[in-house]
Amino acid sequence: MQKYFNLNKNGLSLNCKLYYSSPESIKKVVLFLHGFTGNKDNRTAEQFFKKLSERDAETALLIYDAPTHGDDKSPTLTVESCMEYIKAALEYINEELKPEEIYGGGVSFGGYQTLRYLEENGNPFKKIALRSPAVGMDTVLAERIMSKEELNACRNGKTVIVKGSSTLPITKETVASFENADISDFDFTPYSDKIFIVHGDDDTLVDFAWVKAFCEKNKIEYKTVSGAGHHFAEPEKLDKSLTLMAEFFKN
Repeated sequence: MQKYFNLNKNGLSLNCKLYYSSPESIKKVVLFLHGFTGNKDNRTAEQFFKKLSERDAETALLIYDAPTHGDDKSPTLTVESCMEYIKAALEYINEELKPEEIYGGGVSFGGYQTLRYLEENGNPFKKIALRSPAVGMDTVLAERIMSKEELNACRNGKTVIVKGSSTLPITKETVASFENADISDFDFTPYSDKIFIVHGDDDTLVDFAWVKAFCEKNKIEYKTVSGAGHHFAEPEKLDKSLTLMAEFFKN
């Protein structure tokens, strides 16, 4: 089952989607964060829930539109606003769903957000499983998503529109917030046994070498899916990544 709803908390309005088997059976909740230009109607989140619920009917999955994504009405995307959304979602999960355990999940930009939240607030999750996390999000935005001309335009105060599943306004504030929120120097080893990462070795958006070095530095377990790109477009490779993530939650 699934339902859409607005989460109004702390002056924020989050457009949410909740997957569950039955409202009475929820004992575990996965807070899943989508990628850049994505939204709550996320293929990976839906298939991940199906894989988890096949094994455990007590697990629910909550996903929402990140700031400026999907149906969200925020005027500007910043790392700070993303952190506020995560905090509001966690408060809702604890106060309204009241699960025994909360897990973290996400892809790409969603993986970056999860890791950044740990850096700023500590770890609220029993376990975290991430696919293709954008550990160098500032570089991805400045060098892979935007052109040099677009980046310079932003720095000069112009708004640049980036299109994907969502159409995003990228501003000077957006660029500055990501440049000031690099996670590469933070020590994640206190949480290393709680985190699992799966990445494709044919990723041209978030280099596998970055993620490999990040995991090895922080003693984080990771698995490689050979031939997979950033979006795991091939069904069998996507299924393999989700199986690995689900197994980490269950072990």
